[in-house]
Amino acid sequence: MSIGKGLDGLIINPLDKMMMASLITAEVLAGRDNYCVKYLKAFRNKQFKF
Repeated sequence: MSIGKGLDGLIINPLDKMMMASLITAEVLAGRDNYCVKYLKAFRNKQFKF
């Protein structure tokens, strides 16, 4: 993953729920989301589309 190698900026459609879910999940796996705060907030707000 590019995020694991240091990617910190990209151009994506913020309305694409699958892309945003992938980005938020990748930040958790890369250790950039302390205590999974952003991930849990997004999950609770039903921002993920599976």
